[in-house]
Amino acid sequence: MHGRFELAIGTRHRWGWRPAELVRPFLRRNVPFAVVGGVALSYYTHGRTTPADLDIVLGLGHRASTASSEAYSALNEIVGLGVVSGPPEFGAVAVREGVEMTFETARGTLHIVGRSAGSDSEEIVARRRWVWLDRTRLPLCQLSDLIALKERDRREKDVRDLDLLRGLGLTSGE
Repeated sequence: MHGRFELAIGTRHRWGWRPAELVRPFLRRNVPFAVVGGVALSYYTHGRTTPADLDIVLGLGHRASTASSEAYSALNEIVGLGVVSGPPEFGAVAVREGVEMTFETARGTLHIVGRSAGSDSEEIVARRRWVWLDRTRLPLCQLSDLIALKERDRREKDVRDLDLLRGLGLTSGE
């Protein structure tokens, strides 16, 4: 419980950046999304890992036109925070089509997972759970979805993350 308490209070000193600053534009616009990747891993492992960026999956689904427009507006607000580097293809169409995008800002790096989440992005967002992180209520993917994404991708870091989760008894070990 110790790690979650620290994460719930704030993350600036622990991580060097604050996820809340990168998600508030999405929250204000009611954009359906779920936090995945390193932030979710850090939450589920009680702070045993330090995420390098904030990965989110957008759930644009049946409200695709409205939700993608709101997501685009949120991304424009993030660009206004001061982008060090961003995607070569950035626009409302790219958001609607699920283009993978990374925005490096002075406040941290935001990665829009896009199509690489596969056809499961809507379900991941539908199953999200709300947690307190960095003094903000964030939509976090379920542990089972995090494990499924890591098992599907099987990159070197995903294998390490799965080993950590197994070591903590959070996966079946298969």
